[in-house]
Formats: sequence, C-alpha cells, structure tokens
Amino acid sequence: MKILEDDTECLDCPIEEDYKIDVDLKDEDSSLKINEEGVKVTVDSSSLKIDKNGVKANGDDVNVNIDSDGISIKSKDN
Repeated sequence: MKILEDDTECLDCPIEEDYKIDVDLKDEDSSLKINEEGVKVTVDSSSLKIDKNGVKANGDDVNVNIDSDGISIKSKDN
C-alpha cells in the first residue's frame, strides 16, 4: 500500500475497471436518482440532494444547505 497526501493506493490490487452508475427510479410520491453528478432523493414534499456543490435538504418545516460557504439551517417560518 502506498500512502499519499489525503489518499492511499493499493500497489498489488487488481486493476479497477471504470464503471458508471445510473439509477433513476420514480413513483407517484417519490424518486431516487444516482449518477455521476450526485444523489437526489425526493419523498412527498421533502428532498435531499448531494453533489459536488454540497448538500441541500428541504422539508416541510426546514431547509438545510451545506456547501463551501458553511452550514445554513432555516425554518420555513423565517
């Protein structure tokens, strides 16, 4: 094993093949999407999105945003 800055590398592991993940499921009240851009989950009026820009979660009462600017948690009443 080779130790790198913020990473490790296996020197004798089998070569990993590149593969792509593409999940796109929907029904009446919910959806799930996973691909190279990130993850998005929606259930009723709530959603969660995780991508290169950060994490966004929106619910009936609260919105959450985590990104390079920091963490923002706000209730719908504000």
